[in-house]
Amino acid sequence: MDHSIPRVLARHPALPPTQDYAWLRAQGLSYVQELAGDTWTDYNAHDPGVTILEAFCYALTDLGYRTDFSVPDLLASSGGGTVHSARDVLPTAVVTFDDIRRRLVDIPGVADATVTPHTGTAYRLDGGDLHLGGDTVRLGGLMDVSVVLESRVTDAPAERVGLATRQRRTPVETGIGFILPRASGIAFRAVEDAVIESVAVYPLPVESDDEVTSRADMTVELVEGTTVIETRTVRFRNARGHKTCVPLGVRVRAGRSYRLVARGGGIRLHQEARAREATHFGQAVQFDIGPDTDNPAYAFFYDWRVRSLRLDGPVLDRAAVLEAVRARLDAERGLCQQAVSVCAIAP
Repeated sequence: MDHSIPRVLARHPALPPTQDYAWLRAQGLSYVQELAGDTWTDYNAHDPGVTILEAFCYALTDLGYRTDFSVPDLLASSGGGTVHSARDVLPTAVVTFDDIRRRLVDIPGVADATVTPHTGTAYRLDGGDLHLGGDTVRLGGLMDVSVVLESRVTDAPAERVGLATRQRRTPVETGIGFILPRASGIAFRAVEDAVIESVAVYPLPVESDDEVTSRADMTVELVEGTTVIETRTVRFRNARGHKTCVPLGVRVRAGRSYRLVARGGGIRLHQEARAREATHFGQAVQFDIGPDTDNPAYAFFYDWRVRSLRLDGPVLDRAAVLEAVRARLDAERGLCQQAVSVCAIAP
């Protein structure tokens, strides 16, 4: 047993002045007597001024207790010893353009950044034509942003996944393998944050001889659960079952499951009955198709072009880095701040 540790609590422990309530109260009363002794003579507990002084002394003792901890103890996390970063410790958001620049250079792939006031746009106070003169004003929160990219940032080609082309080689005129979409499609899971730039379809009108039905609309929807995330509408003219590219530009998040579905009553799309063996499963997305799944057939969407947005590899995609820059600007900007232009400069 360590006999150096006292077995009882001290009745009057020694306290530093910042935590000694009685000392702070006495010091406060002495200052009051020195500065206002001629007009303030009642220092009993019922006096409102004394009540305010006591509340102030109590607040000082609480503040003194908190600030008496060592800096490592203040910065250590509850998990055990990890010192917080400045971003976690400092509570304020970005304020100046230089603050924004410092946040941008934290993005992988960004070597440096310049944020300058935008001076190319002015407004007349009366809303009139700028060329006619009058009082004008320039908004102070507008900014132009340029980022210098690291040497490892390149224009990487989009990954091509899915079926490259339809496998069934029956003549298109027979219509075999072409079905009405009826809000069906293909399920997949995003392995990485990515952008689906485009897909290809083989559209065939319901009635090829009808001039009206040869011009048909199709809607492509990106669905997560029961929520439609993105919608794109495509109009086909004189579709005859040939491969047609459909631009999408929809973003998917890593670890989430989606469905890409098609709708349209006047158009049929080609579907492969069994295609898992020939399907290219990429790094960014994985398809949920095959005999052991709820999607035995490969429906409608061929030749996917997918651009990964990951920022932790030895080589980074230029579009992914700029997407991260725009996202950081949108998240970090102040209420009256807005980036007018964002440009990239090669190293």
